[in-house]
Amino acid sequence: MPLHKVPPKLWDAMKLKKGIYTRLPQHYLRSLQDTTPPVPVHWKPLGVKYRINPKHGYRERVQ
Repeated sequence: MPLHKVPPKLWDAMKLKKGIYTRLPQHYLRSLQDTTPPVPVHWKPLGVKYRINPKHGYRERVQ
């Protein structure tokens, strides 16, 4: 016997189709359904773990 009529994973999707969420504008509903991760704006990976510090000459870990 299932605990719920609908699996909990589908609750978020159903919330957008029934209830007060249906009154929201379509462009806002699309933004709520968007699951792509946000793109970092100011960060680029360097591709290396360590680099040589020009001041000391020792290698430092890059974060």
